[in-house]
Amino acid sequence: MASWIVFTRNDDAAADAVADRAVFVRDGFSWLALLFGPVVLLWHGLWLAFGVYVAIAVGLQLAVMFAHVPDAVPSIVMTGVNVLLALDLAVLRTRKLVRQGYVEETVVSGRNRIAAEQRFFDQWQGHPASRPASRHATPPSPPAPPVLRPGLIEGPPSWRPVQGQASGQPRGPVIGSLDTGNSGA
Repeated sequence: MASWIVFTRNDDAAADAVADRAVFVRDGFSWLALLFGPVVLLWHGLWLAFGVYVAIAVGLQLAVMFAHVPDAVPSIVMTGVNVLLALDLAVLRTRKLVRQGYVEETVVSGRNRIAAEQRFFDQWQGHPASRPASRHATPPSPPAPPVLRPGLIEGPPSWRPVQGQASGQPRGPVIGSLDTGNSGA
């Protein structure tokens, strides 16, 4: 099953409009990005990444022409770039959506996008403004530390008194973390 990261826009639109603009980004390896890298970048509107891709390709071709780099080097490097693009396409898309004001709602899994959408909207609570504060608001205060009652043993087992030995008496030698029970005599 594939994982899908769900993004919604936090604005004052009605719940139906927010649901219509929900974006599902498939998390995982993209075979299309591996085979057709620049086309996929243009399809998703990743202009900066497309510009970097073209700059790398042009730079490699110039290196072949002027620096007499072997002809196989650009093919090998561009294959590596396409593999990185196929691995990180979801990251590029999520960063773009966050810059556009979208908020990550959750991650859902499904065999395909339709199943993931169905699972998400079955559990969706409606408009973001009607829900409790999102995780991007001020975080809740951390829970109070547990209160230690007298008599509870604190620390690792090596600090605990040996059975039958008062806690004030000196302990015998310890080899590593194994207490041999020797009293030193």
